[in-house]
Amino acid sequence: MDDTEDLRARLNSIELRIEKTRDQLKLKGLFHKDREATADELRQRYDLLAKQLDNEVGELEAHGVHINSLEKSVLGWVNSLNLDN
Repeated sequence: MDDTEDLRARLNSIELRIEKTRDQLKLKGLFHKDREATADELRQRYDLLAKQLDNEVGELEAHGVHINSLEKSVLGWVNSLNLDN
């Protein structure tokens, strides 16, 4: 598998995660217009997501997969949508 195929496969995997997360959010109705998070809730959520992203990237890189800045940003965004964590 060349670099282009590897990147395409990894991006397809991210796309599937995005679709799954969108479906979960639609079912749960989590984004209600009257729900406003407090600054403390936002800080706690940010800290949780940052730790989760660091762990995920560390695990992938421990298995020999290099995560570039774009992929890390996309993974962080996807993780922010997955409110089950």
